[in-house]
Amino acid sequence: MHLRVNVKLVRKIMIVVTGGAGCIGSAVVWSLNKRGITDIIFVDRVDHPEKVKNIASLDYYALENKDIFLDYIINLNMPWSVDAIIHLGGCSSTIERNENFLTKNNYDYTKLLATYALN
Repeated sequence: MHLRVNVKLVRKIMIVVTGGAGCIGSAVVWSLNKRGITDIIFVDRVDHPEKVKNIASLDYYALENKDIFLDYIINLNMPWSVDAIIHLGGCSSTIERNENFLTKNNYDYTKLLATYALN
């Protein structure tokens, strides 16, 4: 007689949320927290009192500056094992006119994240 045992290893997942301190990003993290998920890396510039307020009551693993996180991606030296990226970061201002800034901040950053995620 053979006894079959199904063992399912449960591993926590690490989720990166870019723009996580913004209004929508912090709401996404709040929703993840409600599901018991706290292994979250916020990637944002917390340079405004509203952003500090947005994340004050949330549970997360780390807060990383957007430029440092980008350096991790470019140099392939991510200090965490990332399982998912929820990309909400970017300039959403409808009055921003600096095309170079918008291209670098929104398009190039997104392209680098996508390339990292696909590899």
